[in-house]
Amino acid sequence: MSHPFGALGAAILPALGAVGAITVVRGGAGSYVNRVWVPDPAPVSTSTEAVVQPVRPRELAQLPEGERTEEAISIFTLAALRTSTPANQEADRVTWAGRTWRVVLVEDWTVQAGYARAVAVRDGQ
Repeated sequence: MSHPFGALGAAILPALGAVGAITVVRGGAGSYVNRVWVPDPAPVSTSTEAVVQPVRPRELAQLPEGERTEEAISIFTLAALRTSTPANQEADRVTWAGRTWRVVLVEDWTVQAGYARAVAVRDGQ
């Protein structure tokens, strides 16, 4: 069964800007071994369409305090990206414009409007 708002989301993305490809790397949960965090050794990489825009100054205020000074972008997609969680879930990493970005904020409107918005900061890895 297709999502009732899927077509709406697909129509909205081009209205937000130029649609292009991004690569999303999603790691597994990972775990602590001898009190040291060990990420999942087999992350999954996929390509998806997205609209990428600069983050507006008022949107920077939504970011966690330690990341407000980082270079940041807004990413609009048809499926929600994910951030890290206290339950050991790693944040998605996105490759766009030759750089790697770490997702720090997600607004999931896939149920209401058929698309999601994420904010990602430049990854220092």
